[in-house]
Amino acid sequence: MPDFSDILLTVDFDRTLTAPDSSIPERNLEAIRYFTENGGHFSIATGRSVEFIREKQLEGLINAPACLFNGSVVYDYGKNAVLRTRFLPFTVAEFYDLMKPLLPRIHEIDIYEESGILIHQQLADITGSHLTAQQLKLLCRFPTEEEADDFRREAESLLPPGLCSLSKSWSLAVEFNPVDGTKGHALDFIK
Repeated sequence: MPDFSDILLTVDFDRTLTAPDSSIPERNLEAIRYFTENGGHFSIATGRSVEFIREKQLEGLINAPACLFNGSVVYDYGKNAVLRTRFLPFTVAEFYDLMKPLLPRIHEIDIYEESGILIHQQLADITGSHLTAQQLKLLCRFPTEEEADDFRREAESLLPPGLCSLSKSWSLAVEFNPVDGTKGHALDFIK
């Protein structure tokens, strides 16, 4: 019988653990069960939230801290506890000031607040406390890949060096994460 007790296996969720239709193939679930039943430590590294993973009923399979919000949060499902949180160094209102010349290009924005709540809105619809709350990450959506690429390039030129981590979350989205809240930072913490 194999002994995987010294191994931590961490996978992304979308299209790594899942099939193109977002379902988790049974063969993947069986492999994870075999791995963890033989001492392995299994976790997930994803841009998704605590509740999203809980809804997918992965809690019983995840037996090591999880990297969520693309590294802004490390969460322990066994203890139901946040182990580490990192925030962007600016609020949505400050983001507006930083990105002022590019704001008209943003189709929609997702903001991820401390509570882990996702607010998906048109830029102009974000008001009140959402403008000043601490953010785990911001995600800007665009109608085309070309628009997302152009925005990313131009946003990088507007941001002070080292302020945050900027990446393409998928072809139509540009994501702003804390500079110390990336998947790499979270996985170093988990390890």
